[in-house]
Formats: sequence, C-alpha cells, structure tokens
Amino acid sequence: MTGLNKADYIAKLIATFSNVNHDIRESAAIRLLDLGAEVIPYLLEALHHTDWHIRQYTVWSLGQLGDIQQSLEPVINALN
Repeated sequence: MTGLNKADYIAKLIATFSNVNHDIRESAAIRLLDLGAEVIPYLLEALHHTDWHIRQYTVWSLGQLGDIQQSLEPVINALN
C-alpha cells in the first residue's frame, strides 16, 4: 500500500480486475480479501462498472467475503 491511502489502494486493486492476465486479477482479489469486510462498500460500487472482468471478480470477491446479508440484494440488482 506504499504511498496510497487505503481507499485509493482498494480502488487500484479493483481496477486491476480488468487486467488481461488472470493471475494478476486473482492476486488483486486475494489482496482485497486480506483487507476483510471493509472492502465491501467499494466492491458493491464496482458491481456497476462497465468492464465485465471487474464485475466478475467483484461478485467472486463478495462471495468469498461471505457477507450475504449486505451483498446479495446489490448483486441481484446488478444482474437485472
């Protein structure tokens, strides 16, 4: 997180979900998961991104965090 505040670091990790390399996208997701539930609001916002890779890894990350109460309705709405 060198030189970035936490919000910028989280945003940068989410933006990395659009990288063409699967391993880099997966690494970014794992780093987000390491931050825990505090990333959920950022992930919920990313559900509406235009890049499908970002949306895909966002949904996966939300599922891994396991906060169904907070995440399920926004995921369903994003699918509609």
